[in-house]
Amino acid sequence: MCLTCGCLSPHDTHGNPDYLTIEHLEKSAKLENMSLDEAVQNLIRTVEVAKQETEHQHR
Repeated sequence: MCLTCGCLSPHDTHGNPDYLTIEHLEKSAKLENMSLDEAVQNLIRTVEVAKQETEHQHR
């Protein structure tokens, strides 16, 4: 969650393990042998693509 909620606590799940933390992103980046910075840039670009989809509604 705290990669997105704005509290600037990247490791804090606020008691809910479904919230997105830095560890989730690091694990995903490692699976693709990429840096955290590369993963973040890919995430940003992919969200922009998702927002253009007409078959799904994304805010």
